[in-house]
Amino acid sequence: MILITDSGSSKCTWCFALETDRQIRITTTGINPSTQDREVILNIIHQELFPALQKQENIFSTSKPEKIFFYGAGCTEARKSFMAEILQACFGTKTIEVYSDMLGAARSLFQQSTGIACILGTGANSCLYDGKKIAAQTPALGYILGDEGSGAYLGKILLRALFKGKLPAPIRQAFQEEYGLDMGTVIERTYRAPMANRFLASLTPFLHRHKDEKEIHALLCNAFDDFIFYNLEAYRPQSTQVSFIGSIAFYFQEELKECLQQRGFQLGTVIQDPMDGLLKYYIGK
Repeated sequence: MILITDSGSSKCTWCFALETDRQIRITTTGINPSTQDREVILNIIHQELFPALQKQENIFSTSKPEKIFFYGAGCTEARKSFMAEILQACFGTKTIEVYSDMLGAARSLFQQSTGIACILGTGANSCLYDGKKIAAQTPALGYILGDEGSGAYLGKILLRALFKGKLPAPIRQAFQEEYGLDMGTVIERTYRAPMANRFLASLTPFLHRHKDEKEIHALLCNAFDDFIFYNLEAYRPQSTQVSFIGSIAFYFQEELKECLQQRGFQLGTVIQDPMDGLLKYYIGK
């Protein structure tokens, strides 16, 4: 049995698999070893994952995985050993490999082929993948300095447009009726409360429901154009076809395609969750 884990900032998917048709998947709170300490990560595993796993009346609840492949946001070179040590303490597995969520997205999308792979979820990232490894990568810089086009970025520019009076009154009223957020609460949730990126990304369903309004459409296109300009231009000599993983890319495909075409790129594959591709990558090997 192997364990493949894909973790973003908002959610973490754990897939215990014997082969493609014998598996269970459990979703927990997201794990990020760059922003969460050991105790927080252990609590997620012990209080969310293990209780859900114990409810499975089969081999998955009684056997430990022989190998663990963990792909996650915040799994930088400096934090990989930290994450591997936590996993070993929890599972007792000796073979543990920790990689970035970006490499997981690339392997899921392209397997052993080449291409430009992107993540557009709560956060944003991109890379040029050569079929084995990341050949080039524009730094994402996180939701404060970067993450253009991400859920957090969209939530930020939505709030900015709302409170600076750049959206029509009917849209502002609809937002307040749904969320009831005043400026003081927004400042508190963004600057003082933990996980501000999740809070900002939680506002994107409003954008999806109102995406046909011209002002919201313009807001979305500006955000995706920022993503393309700041992240994808560096890969243009190698490729112009771009594939995506993540909920933002999945639910805003039309707007994303429009923006890509305006800058001379083509939209390739868009999938919401990388797990099927990762499972294929490992079971196939």
